[in-house]
Amino acid sequence: RYFWPTLEMQVFFQEDAETVVKEYLGSRGQEFAGAVKEKFWQLCTPQLATNALFLSTLLHEWRLIDTVTWRHEKHIDKMEFTLSASVEKGTTVCIARLFNLMIDRWEEEHGECAFGDILSLVAISRGGLTEGDILALTQIDPAALATFFHVARELIASKSD
Repeated sequence: RYFWPTLEMQVFFQEDAETVVKEYLGSRGQEFAGAVKEKFWQLCTPQLATNALFLSTLLHEWRLIDTVTWRHEKHIDKMEFTLSASVEKGTTVCIARLFNLMIDRWEEEHGECAFGDILSLVAISRGGLTEGDILALTQIDPAALATFFHVARELIASKSD
């Protein structure tokens, strides 16, 4: 039996979600008004905005794709299409599909196809994996693994001895 702590996440109220979004993007120097704000809330319905995991993942992705303007609209359109088709299936399906879109974008931008595999291995490991474990299991190039760690740095934790 495992004795790690369970973190209970409270559901956000819509007003809380709006404050988090505004402060998160504002702290990163991104404007959140007009058409940008409207497009964001089309993707993040009131039902989805109350889920902290969905909201934080969407914000992370939004912040990153907003800096790559030549791909921004293409990726936003993909998210809009995927999420609009998923809303009726529930928040869990939307979160899974958002993560899949994020991983697809990572792999497209960095020319690697192992990012999803690495995340799968980390997710099923009980105590996490070392860099050596990942290299041995995936046989990925060390430079590609370094790129993965850079890209995923806000989403994964690194344990130090």
